[in-house]
Parts: sequence; C-alpha cells; structure tokens
Amino acid sequence: LDSRLQLSARVAAADAKFELTGKAAALDRQVAVIKSQVDACVADLSERAISHKERMWNDMHKTLVRATTSLGPPRQLISAIDPMALCFYDAALYPGVRGKIALTIDDAPCHVAQTDMCLLKEVGKLLAQFNSKATFFLCTDFVAGHEEDLRALLREGHEVANHCEADRSYSGDSEEDFEAAFLRSERLCDGLRESAGR
Repeated sequence: LDSRLQLSARVAAADAKFELTGKAAALDRQVAVIKSQVDACVADLSERAISHKERMWNDMHKTLVRATTSLGPPRQLISAIDPMALCFYDAALYPGVRGKIALTIDDAPCHVAQTDMCLLKEVGKLLAQFNSKATFFLCTDFVAGHEEDLRALLREGHEVANHCEADRSYSGDSEEDFEAAFLRSERLCDGLRESAGR
C-alpha cells in the first residue's frame, strides 16, 4: 500500500510538473478527430483503396507518437514517474558502459541476394578497423545468400537480432500471424548463431 501511495504521489508530481492531464486531454481530442477522419475514410474505401487505409493508420500512429512525445522529454517523464526506470544504462550504476555506444545496423543484411552487390563485408571491415562491434537486425527474408558473411560477422564478435521477416509494419497482422513470423525469423537467427558457434 505504501509503494502505491508513493507511486501515486510521483505520478501526481509528474502531472503537475509536465501538465500531463491537460496535454492528455488535448491528445484525446486529437485522437478523436483522427479517428473520426479514419472512420469516415474507411466507410468509403473499396478493395483498391486498402493501401490508402494503411497509410492513414500509419499517419495516425505517427501523429500519436508525435503527440505523446510532445508531453515532455521521455526520459524525464519516465524518471519522474518511476525513478528506477531507465531508458539507457546509467554509468553510475553500470560503470562498464561509460564511454560506450550501442551500434545497430537495421534491415540487414541486404535487400538483394547477390553478395557482390551487398556492403556487408565492407561494413564488417570498417567496424574491424575501429575495433567496434555491432548488432545486425536481420530482415530474415533478406538472409538467403548472405549466410556465410553473417556467420563470419558472428565469429568476429558481432551479434544478430530479429527484425522479423520483412521491413514492414506488422500492425495489421493478427497476433497469431505476427507471432508465427517472429518465431520463423528467430529460428533463422538462432540457426546462424549456432552454426557460427555463438
């Protein structure tokens, strides 16, 4: 009960400091307007206009993200509500991270299967030149033809992580379809790690 009261007090203090209640009400109004626009648009959509609907939802998601981030700096908001929450590694608590950055490569390895058209080896050489390691987030639909280069990167100490099968929004997929796609991709990532001895 005491921790709930402390959390309530922190939330109230964050609300007062960042005017969250007023901003949330404004956000609710923006969402209602966007929702009514989307609903009106959806009512008139035909089979050929489905991609337009997806763009509208993507625009709505972007608007919501912008509106949410307008409430205040995310790190400060989260810290005001829960001082133990971190959006980063605090060097005071984790001195081993001081002076380090996390380098990630998105949509790896390459959107074409021909290894001579891919810059994966060049990126690996550049990272080696600076004694740096990276995490390569794999769109697993792109992996075919690049397995050996990815295993070489793994053996050099880099990591691979799951970006799912394709570089697309999965928000329209059912939970079951998304989970199946995610797990297929994770099995491929695991197979690369295992075959590289990681």
